[in-house]
Formats: sequence, C-alpha cells, structure tokens
Amino acid sequence: MATGDSSVREPPATPNLGQLVRSGVRLMVWGRSDMGQLGVQALGGSDFLVGSISTPTQLEALKDKDVVGLAGGAFHVAFVTADGELFTAGCNDNGQLGRRTSGGSSSARPTHVTALESYNVVAAGCGATHTMVLTNQGGVLGWGGNEFGQTGCGSEGPDQHHPRPIKGLGDQRVVRLAVGANHALLLTGSGSVFAVGQGSFGALGQGEGLLENRSTLVPVLPLMPLGVVQVAAGENHSAALTADGRLYTWGRGKYGQLGHGDWGNRPRPVLVASLRGVRAKQVSCGGDHTLVLAEAGTGGAGADADSSTCRGLVYSFGRGTWGATGLGSTDNICRPSRVQGLESENVVQVSAGSRHSLALSASHKVFAFGNNDFGQLGLDSDVVPNGRGPATFHSGSGDGLFLASPRRLTSLPAVPVLAVLASGDASMVLLQEARPGEIVLAGPHPGRRAGRHLMPYDVPDLRHLAAAAATASEDARMMRDVVTAVEDVMSSPGYLLALFADGKSSCSTSGSHTGKTALAPSQRSLGAAVTHGSTASISTLEAATTAADSDKAGAEGVGVSGGSIISMPVGMDVSAIQACFEALLRLYNREVVAALGNSLMRLLDAIFLLASTGAVPGSRPPSGSGPGGLGGITGGSGGNGARSVLGATTAASAAGASLRSFGVAAAAGAGDGAGAGDSVASGRLSLLRALFVVFQCPLLSGSGMGLGLSSSLASRLISVTLRLPGDALQLLCTWLVSLPRELLGGRVVRPLQHYLNKLAEGPMAPDGRAEVLAAARMMAGLHAANEKAGGKLPFSEFYNQQLSTHVNLRSEYLLWLEVAGGRSTPPPGSSTAAISQPLVSLCQTPFLLTPEAKSRILQGEAHIQKEAEMNASAREALLQGLHPIYAVFLDISVRRASILADTAQQLASRPPHHLKRPLRVSFVSQGVAEEGVDQGGVSREFFQLLVAEIFQPQYGMFTYSDESRTFWFNTSACLEDGAAGEFRLVGVVLGLAIYNGVILDVHFPQTVYKKLLGEPVGLPDLEEAFPTLGRSLRAVLAMDPDQVEDALCRNFEVQYDYFGEQRTVPLIPGGTSIPVTGANRAQYVQRLVEWTLNESVETQFRAFAYGFHQVCGGPALSLFRHEELELLICGLPHLDFGALEANARYEGGYHRQHPTIVMLWQLINEMDLDQKRRFLSFTTGCDRAPVAGLGALVLVIQRAGPDTDRLPTAHTCFNALVLPEYSSRSKMKAKLQTAIENAQGFGLK
Repeated sequence: MATGDSSVREPPATPNLGQLVRSGVRLMVWGRSDMGQLGVQALGGSDFLVGSISTPTQLEALKDKDVVGLAGGAFHVAFVTADGELFTAGCNDNGQLGRRTSGGSSSARPTHVTALESYNVVAAGCGATHTMVLTNQGGVLGWGGNEFGQTGCGSEGPDQHHPRPIKGLGDQRVVRLAVGANHALLLTGSGSVFAVGQGSFGALGQGEGLLENRSTLVPVLPLMPLGVVQVAAGENHSAALTADGRLYTWGRGKYGQLGHGDWGNRPRPVLVASLRGVRAKQVSCGGDHTLVLAEAGTGGAGADADSSTCRGLVYSFGRGTWGATGLGSTDNICRPSRVQGLESENVVQVSAGSRHSLALSASHKVFAFGNNDFGQLGLDSDVVPNGRGPATFHSGSGDGLFLASPRRLTSLPAVPVLAVLASGDASMVLLQEARPGEIVLAGPHPGRRAGRHLMPYDVPDLRHLAAAAATASEDARMMRDVVTAVEDVMSSPGYLLALFADGKSSCSTSGSHTGKTALAPSQRSLGAAVTHGSTASISTLEAATTAADSDKAGAEGVGVSGGSIISMPVGMDVSAIQACFEALLRLYNREVVAALGNSLMRLLDAIFLLASTGAVPGSRPPSGSGPGGLGGITGGSGGNGARSVLGATTAASAAGASLRSFGVAAAAGAGDGAGAGDSVASGRLSLLRALFVVFQCPLLSGSGMGLGLSSSLASRLISVTLRLPGDALQLLCTWLVSLPRELLGGRVVRPLQHYLNKLAEGPMAPDGRAEVLAAARMMAGLHAANEKAGGKLPFSEFYNQQLSTHVNLRSEYLLWLEVAGGRSTPPPGSSTAAISQPLVSLCQTPFLLTPEAKSRILQGEAHIQKEAEMNASAREALLQGLHPIYAVFLDISVRRASILADTAQQLASRPPHHLKRPLRVSFVSQGVAEEGVDQGGVSREFFQLLVAEIFQPQYGMFTYSDESRTFWFNTSACLEDGAAGEFRLVGVVLGLAIYNGVILDVHFPQTVYKKLLGEPVGLPDLEEAFPTLGRSLRAVLAMDPDQVEDALCRNFEVQYDYFGEQRTVPLIPGGTSIPVTGANRAQYVQRLVEWTLNESVETQFRAFAYGFHQVCGGPALSLFRHEELELLICGLPHLDFGALEANARYEGGYHRQHPTIVMLWQLINEMDLDQKRRFLSFTTGCDRAPVAGLGALVLVIQRAGPDTDRLPTAHTCFNALVLPEYSSRSKMKAKLQTAIENAQGFGLK
C-alpha cells in the first residue's frame, strides 16, 4: 500500500542491491521556448533562447538527475529531483526563478535554486510570474511576482526574489499544491483546502462579495467536509476532486470551464452536477478549459453500462477556440462531454495547458490536441490538413495548426512513460528506460515518486498502517507515521468517510484515494519487448489486488456473520470502522491514543465551524454571520495557524449561527446554478456521517489508556451534535439505532450513560446542569429512534441510576411544571420534539429516570397536592368554626366483614377534592375501633383486603382468565344498574393506592395500564390478555388467502355471552352478512381486536379510568411507561431477601452477628415463597416488593427483651419486627410461624 505522501510510509522491504541503481529517467520537452521555459539551450550549450521546439527533445542539462516532478507556467518551468532539489529555467522578470539575482533576465539553463538547499522539495507549481514549492515536511514556500499577494508573504505589491514560507499555514501539513496564473490552492493532509492570491471571478472560493485578493492563506470552508484529494488551478478558475470521485469547480466561467451548464462565474465551490454517477479520478485545469479523467462503467451520461473492464475515460469542457477540449470542434462547451477520440484507450493521466492538452494511456501512448502555434503538440512534420485522421484546422494566428481531436504522438521514444505535463504553450514527458524483463506501469503511480503530485492524494489506510506498525512495534518511525496519519485522517470529515465508505471502487489506477492500490486488468505496461523498440508486442499486465485484511471482527460488537460485511444505510462499512479503531487501540501506544482523541476533537471543531458559518457548499450563510457566512474567520491575520482557524469555536460562536443552514434547499443556492442543491446535500450528509463514525469510537467508553479522553470527547461530541437542526439530528439518531444491537448498546448508549454518570456524581453547578441536559437531549434522540425501531434496545437500557439517585427530583419537577408546563418529551405522536428544542428539566426525559425515581416524583407530587388540599380544608374548617384537625384527612372507617360496602358508601359521599387529602383508615371490630394507628401500615392492610374483595366472582365486575392469570372487565356488567359507579370505585381505589404509596395485589394485563396512559393497543396486547384468541387471529393472518373463507366460515360479527344468552354484534355496518375472506381478513382482525379491547368494555373502562384519574391524574403520571405503571401499582413480584437482609437495621442490642439475628435469617432463608410472602406481609403490611426492590426497604429488627413465650410483633407502619431473644432455634421457628399465620388485625393478643 502506498500512502501518496513521503511522511507516511510502509515499513521498508529488504533492499535489493540491484534496485539501488538509479533507473535511466529521460525528460523530453517541446513547444514554446522563447523565454527559455523549456530549459533547452542553443547549440553549443549557450544560454541563447530558442523560439520553439516542435519535436520532443531530451533535456540534456538534467540527464544526470532523477527528475520526479514537473511544473510549468506561461514563461518559466521548474523541475524537482528525487534528491529534493529544485531547478528552474525561463523568464525571471519577477524573480520567479528563485535565484539570488534581482531578476530581469531569462535563462534557458535549468539552474539549482540554492536558496532551498536546507529544504527537501517534493513538488513545485508555476504561475504566470511566481513559483511555489512543497517540502517533504508539508511546508510551502513562494516567490516571484506578488502583485496580487500570490506568493503568500502577507502583503501585495513588490516582487519576492527569494523563497519564503507562506503565511497562515500554521501547523497544517500540505500534501498537494496547485498553482494558477495568479492564485494557488493548497491541500492539507487533513483534507482542508486553502487559497491565496488573486480573488477575481471568485477563484479563491470565498463566496459572494468576497472577491478581493488574499496575501495570506484563507480556508475554502465549503470543501472541508468533502474529503478533497486533489486541487487544480487554471488561469482564473479552480477545481477540487473528492475521494469519492465528485468534482467541484468555482471561479471564472465565461467559457464554460466550470462545467455547470452556463457561462457564469461561481464565487464558491459547486458540484459539477452533469458528472453525477461518474467517478472522477483526476482533474486538470488549463487556461480556460478543464479535463477530467474518470472511470468507465460508473454510470452517468455516456458511460458504459456493460463495461466488463474499468477504463479511464476523458471528459472536457470550457474554451474550444483552439480545440483544447478535444471534442472535434472549436465551440465552447459548458457541460462535461466525453472525448470521443480517446474512447478506445484506457487513459491514466491528463494534463491541460494554456491552449492545448495531453493524455497518457495505459499502453504508454501520448495523445495531444489543441493549439500548435509553438509546436506544443509535437506533431510529425508530415501532418497537414488533409482530412485524414483527426480533424485539423488552420489556426487563425500565423501558419500554425491546431487539432480539435486527440492525435497520438509517434515521435516519442518507445520507452515507458511515467508522466506528462502541458504547461503554458509547452509540453513535457518523463520517460524511464526499462531493464530487460522489468514491468513499468504507465503514468503517475502511488508506488513511485515520479509524477505522484500530479495525481490525487491517497488517503492513508489507518487499519493497514496500524497492522504494519504492530509487526514492527520497535520501529519508532513507523509509529510516528501512524500518529501523523491518524492526525490527518481522523480530523477530516471527508477522509474519514473515504476510509470507511462501503463498496469502494477498485477500478482506479490510484486505488480509491484511500491508500489501497488497485490496478485495472486492462492497464498495460512495457517490458523487454518495448525496450527493443517494438510496440506491437505490448503485453497486458495482470495486476493482482492485495487481498483485504482477513481479521474478522474479533473486536467486540462487530457484527460479521458468515463473512458478510455490515453495510449501513448511510453507505458506511461498520465493520471497517470498528476494525480500524480496534487496530489503532491494539497498538497500546499512548501517542497514538492521544492523537486519535485530539484528532477527533479537531474534527468536531471543524464540524462546529462549518455549522456555525453556514459554509456547506451551495448554501447560504445564516443571518448575522457576515459576508459569505465566514465572519472574521477568513479575514484573520496571517499569523493564525490553520488548525487554530478550523478550531476557532469562539469565532464560530460569534457568527451566531447553528446548523439550520443544513436545512437550506437547493433553491437557497440560487445563483450557484446546477449542482448547488447537490452540494448542500453532500456537505450536510458528510458531516452527519462523520458524526456517525465518531459516535462509534471506543474512546467514548473510556478505552483511553488513562488519558481521560472520554469525558472531554463526549462533551464536545454532544455539543456539536446538538447544533444540528431537529430533522438532521433525528436522521443521525436513526442511523445510530440501525447499528447492530451490540454496537448500539456498547459503543453509543452505554458510553453516553457513563458520561451522564460522571456529570451526575459531580457538583450540579449551572454549567454542569447544562451539560447534563445536553447529554439527556442526545439520549432523547436515541431513545425516540430506538422506540421507532421497535425497541431494539430494551427500555431499561436507558435508565440512569446515578442520575436518578443524585439529581434533585423535586426541583426538576417544579421546574418542569413552571417552564415546560408538565409536558414530557416527546409528546404522543411526535418523534422529533424530543430533540428539536433544548431541555429545561430531566422530567422531559423520563426514560432516563428509574421507576423508583419516578415513584418518588409521583409521591412528591402527591405530597404537594395533599398539603394544598389540607391548607384549603383547614381554612374552610376555620371559617365554619371547626377545628382543622377534623377536616384535613380523608378518614375512612370500615368493618372487616363489610369492607367493600363501607368503602363505597364513604367514598361516594365525599366530593372529589377530598380524595386529595391524606388517607387515614381505621378498622372497627364488633363496634369497637381497633388499636392500630394509621401511620401507613393500617392503610396497607385496608387496601389488601379491599382489593381481594373487589375481585371476588360474586360481584361480577371482572372475569378471570386461567390462561393468562389476569382479570378483565366483565362485558355484561355495563348493562346493570350502578355498574359504572362500581368501576369508578375500583379506579378510585387504584388511584388512592398510588397516591398514598401503597402496593396492591392486582392482576390486570398490561393492556389496562396502556389504556390508562392513553397508549394505543393492538393484536400483541390481545395475545397477552387472551392468548388463545390472539394465536387464532395470528393464524388467520398467516393463512393462505384462498382458504380463509372456507376455513373460517365467519362473517364480520362477534358473539358474546350475556348471562347465558348469546348476543351478536356486527363489527362493521352490515357485518352479519359480510363473510371474512383473504382480501378483508386484516380488517376483520383489526376490528375484532378493537372490539375486544375497547368497544366491548368502553363504559366499564371509561368509569374505571375516570375514577383513577380523579385521584392521581397529575402531570407526574405521564412520566411512566405502562410497564412502570404496573410496577408502581403492583410492586415487584420477585423477592430478593438477600437484599432485604443486607439493608436491615438492628436496635435494642441486636447486631448483624447476634445469635438471635443469625437464627432469624437462617429460618427466613429456609422458608418457601408463600411463607416468605407471609413474613413480608406480617412485617410491612404488603407481600410484594416496592418499585426499587426489597433492597430499598429497610427492615428494623428490635429486641423485645429476653427469652419469653410471647409471639413476635410488628409495626407495619414502620417496617419493624419486635423480636424477643428466643433461647432456641426451634422455639423461634414455632413462634414466628404462629405470628405470620395469624397476622390480620391490630392490637390482637
């Protein structure tokens, strides 16, 4: 694998001494040379200038140099050698040759630029009057003409005769350089693009109204999220190619050179929409035209749909005056068109000059087209306009020719071609002599340096780099390379997506721009036969692609089954994401981990900046953000480093914007022309996908080697994510929930819960509370998406115990009532409200609160209501001359034998608001009140006895199902007088129990609790309440449609028993005569479910719900799910006596190790479940555990003196057992058993 940059390398192979001999590289030049720009000297080696050269000529002055880089402007050229030296030739009027003279003279002799001796130059670029070079450290230097600030020195005006580092680069590492006539574009290793120089026509991509020149680097923000791998600059227009093969152009469009279907300028990058579906793999900008090299068979206009091999196709657009577009005419073209003259060739490189173009095929053929005034096409002397072959025309300037269609150069030596360059009105070709048997690939190739910087940058494959570093763990250089690659890739949204994109193409000679070299089988190379001068025996190179790394997902949560790769709807390879993160962390290197964390933080800063400035391609900036949405960011001083610019959250915040710019439709890009809407969508989705990757980073779950990265990364991630508008955030959460269950829980939900835990455990200062609410809002989005997906994770996965324990629930409740009006999030029927607005209270995210916490909120609400009712009743009593003590309680006095009748009578006589008073119950036995004082225990026994009576069969209110072991409303009961009042009483009883914190032993199906909360019910609920009927209806739905009518023999009606009488009810109008068929069976099932669960018991349930909500219909009830409401009413059926023992408290001389206490717990543990329930009822008044389990119940065991024959006693109001110090285990067992079996009543001796 080649990385495309010298700073990221694979481990060196064992050197072959034969390969250390420098290969014979030959540099051939031809074309215009009146200023010495070809570096060709006159006869005798003098510096006399030659006007032009029409045939390829070897540049003798550099024949002993291993030239690897070519660059040329209109009147000067630059050559880079493998040793990092730079040689220049041509015009020096503005000091562009970098020599120590003051300029003003031209030179045809390529001369070493000694001012760069301390630098290792890897690439160069030439403008009209200035020069720039790129060093192996990623730095850029410039010199020459500076009229427009194009040298990047920080000011405009005087020429710069000596190379100087450009300003504004900071610690960014540049990997590609493109120099236009008077402007330049720089591509960094993290995918950011910077511009400098002349801003006319919008060539710097800064946006509307920002066309001024720039003498220091400015970021082209719209390109940041797109993953740019190549930049190109023409005379006044610019282009950028992304890792996924999309092309963006901007600047001058007068001749159609932008390819947007019109002749207008573009001040910011816009997607070339006409190339939609075409995967571009190289772009080159000429004076006023553009060439694009694309893969065949990728779709789009004119693509080969049935191409069995991947070939390089050439598209062109722009000025056709001299035929430089190669389209067979001199018309200007404003949309990309296929160059038909190259259809039969597999093109591997293109190059655009001022008025001509060159193309190189995989079979080492060079084609030229365009202007030939200076012989830059290298045509043979016998080419005349005779009508044969490619179309030829007389040029309008002198006797020269121009070709409007490509023609092959036959005058080149038959040796492999490494690279071609069309510069100004000149042409250059790098050739290499091949040794016998050696295979040399045509064109620039990631595996070698020659011409590498003329092609796109290959994004490092982090997983493969980590694997290489793991095998060479002692190699510090390798680890530094990994750190550098991580810093670059993980801080770039576009590179991140390129690395993890699903279904990457393998038909590119430069791979997929992600560091994976994949060669087309049709690509040809030259071997020994070519060395001998024969082009007829060119052999086909069967290049094999390296097999993908076979480590499957040994990593936690990677869902790979049977070799299949998880492919998400967002086009991301989740397996690759997980494998990459784990490969990096498996290096166990603190520098790598720190680089990963810091890079992701910079990535989030970049997303924040883009969101805050509205710099998504094609979109309008938010109001108040300044011209072009860039505010003061792009106008920063030259001293600011680029990374500080991208991380300028303060400046971004000052812009006063949010990701609302994401919602801008294509129309918002009006004036940008075709592709504006696509640019908006591309930028928006790129940022969302980048966040999708970050959410899966193991660092969020604390896998950071003690560097403390999880909290800071989680905080920044949540902050940035919540700047998304509601619809974008909802989409992101939907993507995250589509992850495999293990990843969703382990990589997303639980790390966020861990972050919430840390926040909850700390002091809840205003800033801390804001972070808690932000994290809760993020969890709200995930919870809503999880519910919409049918509960991929159980709802209990979202409970946060620490938050439920440490937060001030009373304050949250009151704030909820005051600000949010007691509305939880999301309201029924809404999936976006959970995330569209900031939260004010944790009560808006009830899914985070445990049932026990919600129970405390409900009891707190009841306490507030009790206090209000008691105060109102006391005032009313005083006004009537009564003592308040007799008017502030809901007093109920009942006989045990008539508990139901007494309760019904007393509750019916009370006005509804009296039900809000504290309940105080007394029992009467034989006309005398029992001794028990109601501190809670008496009420618990009252409800136990009352509920047991209500469900007795003789009352006929409920029917019991042996199959489901639940009670359901009696369908016939509604027809009897007073039945509605009785059901209201049952609802009041349930409400009073909740209101007063008492657990009941009731057995309703969950359907009842869903209906109480207003949730819809359906067939699954019917299956729970009536299993046999539910299974039958499922069978009907699964039945062969043609057999339904004959098999069922049913109509749209239902029959039910009414005291022995069969009654029939039509399910639809006329249903008694409409048969159930395969076509209408779904309607039949739906109507039968509706009738059974709703319509048949509508009167009964309405009265029941009315009574229930009369007592506890406050806002706090809306916090509960139906499962939690059942738990609140019925308690936990599971009894954990181990937890009860662990939390018990001892008084009166008892302690945990006391012999009596040890005997007691031994006896309890030996009891069966029924006996344990009896013991629990004896000591607490209830045989079920509270919502939080028995661990939340503190059982107090008091010493009642020495050994005695008295029975143990209990104070159920205080959960206290009064236990004498019995002398033996058998005696304790007998006394305890007698007590728990005769525990009804108070004050019994």
